[in-house]
Amino acid sequence: MTEQSSQEKSVLIVGAGIVGACFAYECALSGLQTTVLSQHCADSGAIATSHTWGWINASRGNGKDYFDFRHKSMKHWKSYFAQLPDITISGRGSYVWDQTDAALKAYADQHASWGYPTEYITGNALSERLPFLKEVPISAVFVPSEFGLEGDNTSQALLKASGALRQHAYVHGLIFDGSKVCGVMTNRGALYADEVVVASGVGAKSILQSVGIQFEMQNTKGLLVRSTPVPHFLNCLITAPDFHVRQDRVGALVIGGPFDADQGQKTGFIPQQFAQQLLARVERAIDCPKPLEMDSYTLGERPIPKGKLPRIGRITTDHGDQLSGLYVAVMHSGMTNGPAAAQAGVAELIGGARDPLLNFSAAI
Repeated sequence: MTEQSSQEKSVLIVGAGIVGACFAYECALSGLQTTVLSQHCADSGAIATSHTWGWINASRGNGKDYFDFRHKSMKHWKSYFAQLPDITISGRGSYVWDQTDAALKAYADQHASWGYPTEYITGNALSERLPFLKEVPISAVFVPSEFGLEGDNTSQALLKASGALRQHAYVHGLIFDGSKVCGVMTNRGALYADEVVVASGVGAKSILQSVGIQFEMQNTKGLLVRSTPVPHFLNCLITAPDFHVRQDRVGALVIGGPFDADQGQKTGFIPQQFAQQLLARVERAIDCPKPLEMDSYTLGERPIPKGKLPRIGRITTDHGDQLSGLYVAVMHSGMTNGPAAAQAGVAELIGGARDPLLNFSAAI
């Protein structure tokens, strides 16, 4: 793509969360005229980004093709860090013991064979490294390359650096020029662009279905708790069977429940009660520098396309044709996947071939 044609092409990104922010930044690097439309609120990212635990990893039960994509995205984050000093890392290296001992061994061996440094360690070794543990498992896996990020801080740094025009409006549907998508209709009127990127997480389904595009989701809810700040003592991320925890830049512990649980579907589920239980659970497992007090809790919705894999790419019509002018980027784990999804997606938008690393992505 020539410099002139890049400057002439306009992109409208629906969604100001981490995926939309990564697309905006990659568009800026490619010289595209970019507008980012937030459907949440004017000064923050999307709902899922605001409620994320922010674990950047490539190790959660993925096949090799999806692992390769996530691993590339982790490496791409490092280039962002060099360019954007406002992005703050919250914890380096992760310790995981939410599986059986045999499963942890297999997990470590498999990922090591894929070129992903992992270390299987005994409970005694773990206790030496993390002396504040009051409950020590039989074994654990340490992954030194994984890290934590703050969702809002990171998305805002990317959006600011992109220089994209930012607007706040709710999208009611897509606008067509013949068979090509050429914009969106919002509560504030029509907005037009050469390319529309739908990166709005849980909101993507209604936008696409407004024009008859079936986009199935299997979202789940997850509760996240923040304690009041305590003296810094936790420099890594911990994933135990019934909680996960890291410490943020101001000293607060950021705590979630089991990853696969859908807390919002539990009978009699009371978010505040469960938040207090999570806080107490961490205090039983970890010797904190001072008693934990709850600062806040949120019940967020994870945007999970049907089949659980990300949906990244053009829409294919019932006739087998690709719908021009529209690109979709919807996924859970946008915090990990955002950079690689945006790099590959923007390259495709400006006329490049589809990146083979996206072949894992389910058809749209």
